[in-house]
Amino acid sequence: MNSKPGRRKFIVPIAIIAVALAYFFTVSAQFSVSGKPSLDMLLVWAALNLVIYLWLRLRSGWKFQTQIYTIVTGIVLQSLFVATVQVEGILGNGRPVFAWRWSPLPADEFKSTSLGRSTGTIELSAEAIWPQFRGKNRDGVTSEQIASWKQHPPELMWKQPIGAGWASFAVVGEHCFTLEQRGDEECLVCYRINDGKQVWINARDERFREISGGEGPRATPTYSDGLLYSLGATGVLQCVDARTGETVWETDVLQFNDGTNCLFGMCGSPLVTDGKVIVAPGGSGCSLVAFDKQSGHLVWKNGDADASYSSPVQMRLCGVDQVLNFNGDGLFAHDLSTGTVLWNIEWISNEDEKNNVCQPIQLDEDEVFISSAYGMGCAKLRIEKNGDQWNVSTVWENQNLKSKFSSAIFNGSHIFGLDLGVLVCLDPTSGNRVWKNGRYAHGQFIKVGDYLVVQSEKGFVAQVVASAHEFSEMGRIKALRYRTWTHPVVADGVLLVRNDREMAAYRLTSIIDGAER
Repeated sequence: MNSKPGRRKFIVPIAIIAVALAYFFTVSAQFSVSGKPSLDMLLVWAALNLVIYLWLRLRSGWKFQTQIYTIVTGIVLQSLFVATVQVEGILGNGRPVFAWRWSPLPADEFKSTSLGRSTGTIELSAEAIWPQFRGKNRDGVTSEQIASWKQHPPELMWKQPIGAGWASFAVVGEHCFTLEQRGDEECLVCYRINDGKQVWINARDERFREISGGEGPRATPTYSDGLLYSLGATGVLQCVDARTGETVWETDVLQFNDGTNCLFGMCGSPLVTDGKVIVAPGGSGCSLVAFDKQSGHLVWKNGDADASYSSPVQMRLCGVDQVLNFNGDGLFAHDLSTGTVLWNIEWISNEDEKNNVCQPIQLDEDEVFISSAYGMGCAKLRIEKNGDQWNVSTVWENQNLKSKFSSAIFNGSHIFGLDLGVLVCLDPTSGNRVWKNGRYAHGQFIKVGDYLVVQSEKGFVAQVVASAHEFSEMGRIKALRYRTWTHPVVADGVLLVRNDREMAAYRLTSIIDGAER
């Protein structure tokens, strides 16, 4: 029966929008078509329109005039949506973040609050409390003791805008360093911790943007012996004088693989050790590349694996110092002196994107833990050395922890991690889950003394007891607005947090020699 022209003619355009929004806010978090979120959106949107068009023409029973009217109305409404709304980024679960098209992007928005071209100088007599990504040992752990937030909640010291990007902080004495995007410039910036004032800035013409993570650099700078090493999202490795911000040397690490970058940009923070700066551009003959830390000259390059989003880390396994690289093809161990691959195990998370992000963590002198999402889960590996021969075997493997792009932490007896956004505690002996509680979405966390400091993707920061017995959250603060993926830092009683729009510092009550201060 043909329907009469009237209100019913609006059912289909309304259905188009309803189904499209349902996809964006629910279904998109569950599967990937192309491996690229932006392309997935276009493919699904096109498929929805095709299905509804075929229904209109073949099954609706509407008059031809009503069909045409409905199609035109649908096109107009969708065109209006596209003309006024943009996808500003993607949440960790794959759902889009919408914004008005006339809203400035975070990097452009920062122009109006730019802190200028400061050229100050700092003193470097103090110890590097938090010199690199995830702390001194890249394990996300500091022995610094802080009081419970139930009795002593954090106190805001300052909060201010920051350029776009997902780099965390390196901390030396009273200063912190981070990478950010300001308009068309990628900037390495030094801030004073007590008031957030900019001391110096090293800016270079470079801009990276992709739809999922948005704009800006991703890798945390590394401090060593008065120098800062930063890797931009487009692959430019810089050595900078930490006192003044002046460039000592720079090089393009993608020169070794014909400029092939990862989908989400270069994310691995430089590892500085043994007089070398080690980065992971990925590709044939250059999965890991080492440069002389003083001159920037190439020392070695080795390995044929594709890059991913983890950072190289040094471990001593079976009595041998080596560099572990959780790359796109799996976990690979390289000789520190030559870069030669000592051993490896295949672990491919998402064939299209190769998303290995979680840092490998050492459990014992011959055991390593790895984890990733996209159906992979987690595993404990045992490393053995017999003469010149290396062997790696899987002790256990399960789905109890799926770290999508956060990293796990080992407290000496148990493993903590975000299982697709929910905090879990695992028994490393068996791999069994001890407890699972606390929803923090796809955030990051570190261990500070007896507590986990968890930065939620939604912006709040929580303090959780690092207990192997039960989940216990001691308090939380609404530290930031907007999507937040950056690792928090706690150094000398100060909590530093940031995302792609703002940064903040909070004073914590420290426990020194058993007394609260």
